[in-house]
This record gives sequence, C-alpha cells and structure tokens, in this order.
Amino acid sequence: MIRFILVALLVVGFLIFSIPLLLWENHVGKQDPEKQQAHSLKIVQAMFRLILRISGVQVTVRGQERIPEGPVLYVGNHQSYFDILVGYTTVPTLLGFVAKKEMERYIFLRDWMRNVNCLFLDRTDIKAGMKTILDGIQKIKAGISVWIFPEGTRNINEDVTELLPFKEGSLKIAEGSRKTAPFFHEERFSMQATIV
Repeated sequence: MIRFILVALLVVGFLIFSIPLLLWENHVGKQDPEKQQAHSLKIVQAMFRLILRISGVQVTVRGQERIPEGPVLYVGNHQSYFDILVGYTTVPTLLGFVAKKEMERYIFLRDWMRNVNCLFLDRTDIKAGMKTILDGIQKIKAGISVWIFPEGTRNINEDVTELLPFKEGSLKIAEGSRKTAPFFHEERFSMQATIV
C-alpha cells in the first residue's frame, strides 16, 4: 500500500511540476519534432524507471537480441499498466503505444503521451479508428515503433496464455506495415515484470 501511495504521489507530482518542462518540449517540437520526441522519451523513461524501482518491479526480457533494428510493431496481451512502463524502458527505439481515446481527457498526461508518440483509438467510431490505424502505419514508416494490445483492454486472466478475443481491426497496422515496409518480418520475444 505504501508503494502504491508513493507511486501515485510521484505521478501526480510529475504531471504538475513538469508543466514548464512540457511547455518547453512543445516549443522545441515546433522547431525540431525529432529532437523533442527523443528528449521527451528520455524524460518519460527516467520517470518510468523510477516508478518501477519504487514499485519493486524486476523486469526480465527474453529474446531482445532478436528485435530488428528500425521500427517494429509490438503486439502483446495487456496485463497491467506496468506493460507500458516496461515497454518504454526496454524498447531500444522511439516508441508509441496505441491507447484508448478516453486517456485524452487527462490533462498533461495526454500531452506527455503525445510527446512520446502515443496514438488514441476511438473504439466506437470506425472512421476515427481507421485514421488511428493509418497514423500508426505512418509512424512505422517514419521509423517509430508502435505497440498495440489487440485484445483492446487489460486481460486479468491469471493464465497469461489465455487471451481475450482480438478486436476487429486490431492488427490492421501490421497488415498496412507489411505492405509498405519491405523490412517487415516477424520475431518473437517476451518480457516479464515481477514485483520483488
């Protein structure tokens, strides 16, 4: 419980006290978007590493040597919010997650999410969903990896191999990337985060 309170205070404190930094990042992004993305990612990675440390999470990655250079479409089952922290702290390239559109209502959090290439998916509007898919394909073409949870929500099954049904259209980014990216190929690796 103490760890949870510390993490909650850390997140809220970061979102409040990083407002000047966020404004600066947005200013930099207008002149040099690539510099802003790389710098914002470093800030978010540092915060996520601190949260993982305070939470007592130990991360184990298997098969990371098989991750190709360049942009990758990561597909995983969504067990907890720690999936995102682990993803951002272990993936070696620029990365953006596909998040539910409802996350846009959280001021400052959504701005940091945009700065680190997150895409917001409206699961109720097919046309808006298709635009998000096309944006994901464009990110991959631009050299930015994308991570998607095709189940569309957190999977709370105790057996991590027991998947929920994939949402229709959830792998359209893979299909579109395969057609537009000659370097596209499939590899498997796994990450595990355990609380110690």
